Amino acid sequence: MPHKYPQNTNRFAVLPPLILLSLVMSLLLGACTAPALSPKASESTSTTLTVAAAASLSEAFTEIATSFQAQLPTTVNFNFAASGFLQKQIERGAPIDVFASAAARPMDALETQNLLLPQTRKTFGRNQLVLVAMTAQTPWLKKLSDLSNSRLKRLAIGNPATVPAGEYAKMALEKENLYTKLEKEKKLVFGDNVRQVLTYVEQGNVDAALVYATDAAISKTVKVISRISLESTQPISYWIAVVKQSQNSQQAKEFINFVTSYKGQQILQKYGFLPISFLPISAYSLSCSPSRNSLLDAVRFNPVSAPPREPTSAASLKCWGGSRELFPL
Repeated sequence: MPHKYPQNTNRFAVLPPLILLSLVMSLLLGACTAPALSPKASESTSTTLTVAAAASLSEAFTEIATSFQAQLPTTVNFNFAASGFLQKQIERGAPIDVFASAAARPMDALETQNLLLPQTRKTFGRNQLVLVAMTAQTPWLKKLSDLSNSRLKRLAIGNPATVPAGEYAKMALEKENLYTKLEKEKKLVFGDNVRQVLTYVEQGNVDAALVYATDAAISKTVKVISRISLESTQPISYWIAVVKQSQNSQQAKEFINFVTSYKGQQILQKYGFLPISFLPISAYSLSCSPSRNSLLDAVRFNPVSAPPREPTSAASLKCWGGSRELFPL
């Protein structure tokens, strides 16, 4: 009769020892050689974005990236420099996913060459030019026209050919008929980017400098002498777009959407950037801060695009100075 296994008996117990040993060894070897999840497979959903951004965006974009990375499996690497310099890098084929410029001209040049992904270009912030100095060294300097004073030895500005802040500075000086005069007197010192210009005046290498209001705000040593009106510089708008050659265009679009979102705009305004659109007065709570009227004239024009906004119940506004024009915070 065929052998019958007793009920509820472990069948491995009745196997010959050699067979049982072989089975156990096979199981152990299988466990040892089981394919592990490769690093590439485990990171298949992770992306690294390279963002080339104007030097004046350093602090704001670094914080934006921290918030963005906390929400999506994307690592953001930055290349901060003058917008014109970054434009040249993109033209030479540098592996850049997103370009954020402090002026329209570099964007226009790239768009003309078909180097930007269509329909991704947006404006996301605005700024203002200011004259700064170490007041103890220049008590005679009260306004832009005082730069004609013979006591001025050196004035730092960005290189107008590659640095948007320098281009705006040249406009403002030409408005006062000062640029040619200072150039002939060899009093102009050009910086490779706006942060370098700020460093020149902080270190006492020049008497004064023309920089963005956001750059002056992060300095603990210089004082704003005068704020340059919009009529002297034209609107100072910041632009952002996906570079056409990007291999991560979807993630690049998501980063741009975050920059123009309510949260992104909050961070930018924390660092002194102006918002990209007006908001209606109704349905918002107001808190007036007369000390913040310094940048009003920089937004006297229609926005190109506007960010998504939180519901009115979750938003608050502050009025900037006596004109009571309102901006989201």
